Amino acid sequence: MQMASLINQLMVKTVKFQETYLRGKNHKTLKSLWKDLIAAMQWGEYSELL
Repeated sequence: MQMASLINQLMVKTVKFQETYLRGKNHKTLKSLWKDLIAAMQWGEYSELL
């Protein structure tokens, strides 16, 4: 249930982002922004807290 909620939130945020940010000129493409986000997550260090 939590995973479904997370996916829904990401989709809603993506749609809102597309409607506002991508209207302007001289912006990065949505694909390049996702690549940057993935690269940042791969670069970061994570630790488990249990």
